[in-house]
Amino acid sequence: MGWRGVPWRPEPLLEGRTPSEPLFVDEEGRLCDRWRLTTALRRAATAAGVNYAGLTPHTARATAALDAGVSLVDVQELLGHASPVTTQRYNRGRRKLDSHAAYRMASIFGGGT
Repeated sequence: MGWRGVPWRPEPLLEGRTPSEPLFVDEEGRLCDRWRLTTALRRAATAAGVNYAGLTPHTARATAALDAGVSLVDVQELLGHASPVTTQRYNRGRRKLDSHAAYRMASIFGGGT
């Protein structure tokens, strides 16, 4: 279940799109830049009652991927990290991340609370 008990499925986001078509675009069909994505993510966090301190699309992707069981090497490649040590920072001390905004948002988007 997604936020507020609504089932979350990626299919509506992907429906009618080709694999190479961008998912996040502005009103004119241009790619959203990182600032617009960060703003949207922080607004979603606020709506979900999550403190968004330190929350960025990068931290959300890293945390969500690692939480879903994606290998550290694959997440390293996804995020463009030159060293696995950099990627490991997102995986280190998982108990400490329980209260981090990225971890909480990943949990909410993944159907948790």
